[in-house]
Amino acid sequence: MSTSTGGQDFSAPIGTVIAGDTSYTVSGLDPAKTYYFVVRAVDEAGNVDSNKNEAKGTTDPDKTPPTFAGISSLTALSPTSVLLGWSPATDDVTATSGLVYLVYLRGPSGYDFTKPTYTTAAAATSYTVTGLLPKAKVTYVVRARDAAGNVDANVKELTVSTPADTTAPTFAGISSISAVSATSLTVNFPGGTDDVSASNKLVYTICLSTSAATKCNDSDTKWVGAVTVTGLAGAGNYKFTGLTPLTDYYARVWATDEAGNIAKPVTFLTTKTVTDTTAPTFTGCTAAAAAAPPLPGAGASAVDVTWSSATDDVSTAGQISYDIYRAASSGGALTFVTTTSAGATTYRATGLTPSTNYYWVCRAKDQAGNTESNTKYVLGATTADTTPPYLLPGGTAYTGTSGASALSDSAIQINWVAASDNVTASGSIKYLVCYSTSSTFCTSSFTANGGTFTSTYSRSFTGLPPATTYYFLVRAQDTAAVNNTTTNVAQSSATTNADATAPTWVGGNPSVTRYNPNANYLYATWSAASDASAVRYQICASTAGYTSYASCVAAGGTTFLTGFGATSFYLGGLARHTGYYVSMRAIDALNNFETGSHWDYAVTATSYASDINPIYVASCNGCHSWSYARR
Repeated sequence: MSTSTGGQDFSAPIGTVIAGDTSYTVSGLDPAKTYYFVVRAVDEAGNVDSNKNEAKGTTDPDKTPPTFAGISSLTALSPTSVLLGWSPATDDVTATSGLVYLVYLRGPSGYDFTKPTYTTAAAATSYTVTGLLPKAKVTYVVRARDAAGNVDANVKELTVSTPADTTAPTFAGISSISAVSATSLTVNFPGGTDDVSASNKLVYTICLSTSAATKCNDSDTKWVGAVTVTGLAGAGNYKFTGLTPLTDYYARVWATDEAGNIAKPVTFLTTKTVTDTTAPTFTGCTAAAAAAPPLPGAGASAVDVTWSSATDDVSTAGQISYDIYRAASSGGALTFVTTTSAGATTYRATGLTPSTNYYWVCRAKDQAGNTESNTKYVLGATTADTTPPYLLPGGTAYTGTSGASALSDSAIQINWVAASDNVTASGSIKYLVCYSTSSTFCTSSFTANGGTFTSTYSRSFTGLPPATTYYFLVRAQDTAAVNNTTTNVAQSSATTNADATAPTWVGGNPSVTRYNPNANYLYATWSAASDASAVRYQICASTAGYTSYASCVAAGGTTFLTGFGATSFYLGGLARHTGYYVSMRAIDALNNFETGSHWDYAVTATSYASDINPIYVASCNGCHSWSYARR
């Protein structure tokens, strides 16, 4: 069979009938499609004739609509959307995955089934309708359509009403407020959005108040103004005029949608309508001294500067901040240090050099930025740094290591805690590491035999012997002239794992030579293997050509075992005048062995007593000659 003339594949017939049949029904074909058929006869021996006579036939078009029960559920999702649901339809030709569904909305005059309101994707079993109005009553019919365009005729309908809009707009509130002049200011705000109302349908209410107590609360009765702004598609602003100079104003904005839902962000902003040009009245710093604890040695790098509050014609004492300067000498060049928070009457200067005189100047600054310029210098010196590093937050004594753990049979990792210091920056604090197999060495004779580190808090010790316990002590040291060092004695300990590592073969293959004094021996030498423990060597000799110890042993070779530390060995009990393949491997005291192929070939010596036959030659008057024939 083929869908084109002459296109049949005779190697794959579509069917075979029993002897005597003269017809065959072909099913599962596509509707409205022409097919070309050839029928060939087969005898009992399997011989097939080769005729190519075609007969064609065209299937009827698909005129049967799907079987469909219609809409089964209709649910309101929001004030503007509903969800329709149904069970899949079936069809005599089109697969379920190929069926689409037509959604019809009932209008004022009923349904127009010639024009679906929505068409779903194939195989859909639900559809979400959006863009509806709140509190709207909607009715739908759903019909199924197959691939041939046949549509079922069900008229099952469901009705639902969308809920009322009860969701307030999404609105961030006031974004900024700025004074324009002594009697005016501008309030700015971003645009809001709503789930139903368009942005340009939102109404913005702007409150302006002089009351610090209520700050435009909903019940505020002291509003200077409350205005509304409409028709904005995005951000907006409003300028208030006719305001009182030298006055703090508080502003707040909220948004209302068409359903009357109000978004009332609590955010408010404030500004002052005046420009102040008069600096505060201030007598300068009153005292400066090396800082006192709570942290140890604070006075070595910090000075506390104090003063009495300034006064101002506009700003209150709690609104005045202070610029702090320092100099190397009284009356010397000033270096700006910082501006304090408003209302402050003390400042702690940190990061100073120990044992150094500093001269301090304090100047008052009001809210408008007007700063007075007094030149009163006050001496405040730091103390010497005699404090070793410590732990924060309370300045407690440094504790050193935080733990030690074995990494392998030859390695241990230790960790320690970070220290702080009254003078030295954290990244410059040194950590001195001591380690020993003695539990008392580091506490009684501390030395940094494990290294000195900065900005790192762990170290791995390698090359250690297996199954050995080590004790670790870490102390912190600052960078003061006398290198203040902690005296903590708490140690961490860890034990390397038992040896599980095979020796490492060194120096290439062994050298095996004949041993002439004894024809039954060979002599082998090699370089010592490396390992964490003592090493000896297993040796196997074979005449069969095996070059690894394991294969030699498996083949029944002659085996030998050296003593620990050996680098040579005499192999005895061998056959005279015979070639041997000698293979070796290293094995440590815990029987860990390496598996490399280390070998050499040698021939044992010939015995003159046993392997040489003298032959008498008469013509040489009694002399002899020898042949090296084995007996």
